[in-house]
Amino acid sequence: RHWLDMRLRAAPPMARGGWIEIETTHASDALVDDTLPDRVAGWWSTDVRLGWAGRMRGAALSPFIAVNNVFDRRYVGSVVINASRGRYYEPAPGRNVYFGVSVGPER
Repeated sequence: RHWLDMRLRAAPPMARGGWIEIETTHASDALVDDTLPDRVAGWWSTDVRLGWAGRMRGAALSPFIAVNNVFDRRYVGSVVINASRGRYYEPAPGRNVYFGVSVGPER
């Protein structure tokens, strides 16, 4: 019924291109079947990303590291409404870390 997604990003000048982003998402409980009172529980999840945006050798460079589901909450990642044999729920992954880099032409 309800979905809330909030994101806060900070890139203070003293960080020299560094930034941090915190995102938290909430979903309320929801029915999973048109004819039965089965529900998926509401949930919260928080993600944190740290990165740097700058230039190197004539290219825009932005490496980052991220932690999804920081508090390692157990929740349903997606729901298949009216699924056969009651297989409505697909679990979300637990806490996980990933790295990445974005490279492009200098702006």
